[in-house]
Amino acid sequence: MWSDWESLSGQLTSDPDVSSWTSDHLDVFARGTDNALWHKAWDGSHWSGWESLGGVLTSGPGAVSWGPDRIDDFARGGDNGLWHKAWS
Repeated sequence: MWSDWESLSGQLTSDPDVSSWTSDHLDVFARGTDNALWHKAWDGSHWSGWESLGGVLTSGPGAVSWGPDRIDDFARGGDNGLWHKAWS
């Protein structure tokens, strides 16, 4: 059964992208009004606040996890090049 919609707040200027590096965990990424990469996480019981990961994005981010404790984000930067940010 689907839940009701709930607001996760934030001011986004791109579509969000989501990745999961383990069960009961979600990481949401989007470009904010300052063109930086922003992140919000679900830890299995509650959502974190939004945190800025910096950068100057001219596209929405793409996020992927290829293993436990690893997330890679990709986006087009202000120079129109491909930029990458990883967490491990």
